Amino acid sequence: MAHVKLPRGVIALGLVSLFMDLSSEMIHSLLPISRANLQRLPRRFWWVVVFAAVLTLARFSEAFAAAARAEHGDVRHLGAHDPDCHEPGLRRQCLPLG
Repeated sequence: MAHVKLPRGVIALGLVSLFMDLSSEMIHSLLPISRANLQRLPRRFWWVVVFAAVLTLARFSEAFAAAARAEHGDVRHLGAHDPDCHEPGLRRQCLPLG
């Protein structure tokens, strides 16, 4: 069987994953939240949690859509609100970081 050398990125991600698992196991014993304690939380708390989750999903989908458009070369949404930014020759000058 031949040895395969793993790329540095794979090794780094493996180590990060290992340390994240270790830290989550260490902190798990410190969290005193049980199912009974969660059931005692007021209903308005859960409404806030649901509202925050919906907003988080909305922002994630917006970022994903922007990344997908940028990957396909549609960078018009990244330009300033200047009508000249939508001309093909001027796109690079209108990008916020470019």
